[in-house]
Amino acid sequence: MSIRITGASVWRHDIGFTDQPHDIEIIDGRIEGVFAQDDGPVSDVNDWIKLPGGVILPAFFDGHLHLDQGGRMLKHLPLAHLHTADSVLHALAEETDRGDGWLIGIGLHELAWPSPGDLQRVTGSRPALLYARDYHTLFLNRPAMQALGITRDTGIPTGGWADSNDAGELTGVFHENAVLWIENLLPPESPEELQANLLRASNYLRKMGVLGVSDAGHVDDWPHLKTLETEGRLPIRAEVWARCQNLNRNCLSIDRGRTPLLNRSRIKLFLDGALGSRTAWLLEDYSDQSGWRAQPVPNLEVFEEFCQRAVENGWSLTVHAIGDAAVRYGAGFLDTLPAPNGPHRLEHVQHIDSDTLARLKESPLVPSIQPLHRTEDLGMLIDRVGHERAAQSFPARSLWSDRRALVLGTDWPIVSADPRETIAAALSPRHSGEEGMPGEEMTLNQIIPAYTLLAAQTAGFEYVGAIDPCYSADLVWLPADPGDDIDAWREVEIGAVWFRGNLVHQGVDF
Repeated sequence: MSIRITGASVWRHDIGFTDQPHDIEIIDGRIEGVFAQDDGPVSDVNDWIKLPGGVILPAFFDGHLHLDQGGRMLKHLPLAHLHTADSVLHALAEETDRGDGWLIGIGLHELAWPSPGDLQRVTGSRPALLYARDYHTLFLNRPAMQALGITRDTGIPTGGWADSNDAGELTGVFHENAVLWIENLLPPESPEELQANLLRASNYLRKMGVLGVSDAGHVDDWPHLKTLETEGRLPIRAEVWARCQNLNRNCLSIDRGRTPLLNRSRIKLFLDGALGSRTAWLLEDYSDQSGWRAQPVPNLEVFEEFCQRAVENGWSLTVHAIGDAAVRYGAGFLDTLPAPNGPHRLEHVQHIDSDTLARLKESPLVPSIQPLHRTEDLGMLIDRVGHERAAQSFPARSLWSDRRALVLGTDWPIVSADPRETIAAALSPRHSGEEGMPGEEMTLNQIIPAYTLLAAQTAGFEYVGAIDPCYSADLVWLPADPGDDIDAWREVEIGAVWFRGNLVHQGVDF
């Protein structure tokens, strides 16, 4: 089957957008050639697709998100758009009245945390669970704690902790490894529900031109994604990390694997938490909480031994590190380890000291960053770390290097999965005195490779992420060229999306 797409400018990694419309010839789902318009062979074309201008990009590959959590967010109560406690309480009261059973809210903004008493008042006898926006803190009301059998005497696993009142009673606020522990106490979802979550998330992403992901989701994602692929129902490609937050050695014996659409060869670990929950591990105290700089989530001796065993067993590692202490430690330690299945990755790298930044520039480690985190954190950044440290936060351009990859992603559902918003955030200028490192905006020639080809290669997929011969025909058509105009990226429509040469979404007629 031969398809010819004509009429739009095409993004080529070596030159950027072509200066005139080009044709893309696709045979059996792969790109056969890219030609100046009306050049190249035409006799065997089965299907002509004539576009009215615009630009064609390689489909996006989101270098860090959570498929399972994203799928759940789409069916539960969204809270991320509510920035005051009163608005959250109003939404919870309305949702409480709609039904019974568990009430689950997703994306609670750090500026809108309700008090435990107010949470109990509006939810009453209905068990309620709220995830903070960063997923590093979780809120339970009293009926939820009773349903799960949690009391002041319940042991919380290492790397997690809970807030208590003056009388020593649990308030219902839990942090870090306690979040995963509580998730495992919840009534389990059926295999059908788990698959539905993954499909819901994948189809949502595909409409935005995101056809590949590195999934930092639940360890149970892997068998369900394999089933979907076997049945021909998997809508995207996915590198699936084996998340091992508790450093259980059983993680080392689970299956690695590679199929045309799936790859699992990395274990996901955590060094710290997040700034919003004040669990990011810092070199100095939080500016708004004297005497507190958080702490590493794992016991570092246990962490190092686990990592050594993991690489001996053929795993590469991807490590969450947000605070400058975590980034410094992670960059130093991971550099000492062999990488048997692709380079080790350092996720987020939001706060960094100058010595560690210089080290990362020379390191084989792959930094993975999420530009929208900077814009989402602006409301709390100065309060948490002060002006001086904010000027060393959210490096982007400095991490770009010709010597190794830089990966862009979103961390959805913590922030939007829309690639147009991520590109706008990465392009946004930064000036001295503003929040976040000045001069760290990226160019399109850096953003697009890091969000397509480099992300796919780092995830272990060959011939994905470029509009070149032999590459999979994973394409996104934008009916207008946004150039480097930030507002234009936010406003441009997703005109059409092709996955392996098949039209899977059309938002604009052609």
